[in-house]
Amino acid sequence: PTFEKIGNQNADFRVGLTSTLTYKTLTFYMLWDWKQGGDIYNRNAQWNTIAKRNVIVDQAGKPADQKKTVSYYESLYDTNNNNGFWVEDGSFVKLREVSLSYNVPTEWIQNIGFFEDIKVSLIGRNLLTFSDYKGWDPEVLSYDGSTQQYFSVDYGVYPIQRSYSLSVQFKF
Repeated sequence: PTFEKIGNQNADFRVGLTSTLTYKTLTFYMLWDWKQGGDIYNRNAQWNTIAKRNVIVDQAGKPADQKKTVSYYESLYDTNNNNGFWVEDGSFVKLREVSLSYNVPTEWIQNIGFFEDIKVSLIGRNLLTFSDYKGWDPEVLSYDGSTQQYFSVDYGVYPIQRSYSLSVQFKF
């Protein structure tokens, strides 16, 4: 069979940026991740369209000259074949991690006794995602030539979860 190229999963570039700011006993840290380019095949949106659950099928509030029939959107399903309509830009900027740490002053620790240092941190991971991608998360699986697919495919898996944690570090 012959294949038509409808997308490219490779990013134009990726950049990570970290920053650490310290003031007296407080430390603020953040990690940003930027991926520019790289196409995603939104299979989840394709499947949801045939089930009339994709937001594009909802015609409420659209001007009469922009409304389309349900059969128009059903035709985009294309019997589960790959279709260029469902290829989207996978660019994103993500705030991967933020932490705020407090080092307990040495004079307080000396009263406790056997600790050399105590640090308390609040940490948040995967807090923000900026992207024009219409799926849940532009960070989806990539495939190689052995699967006959050369793009990332969103099968509707859950996005990377947001998490919050508290860390207490004791140094002896």
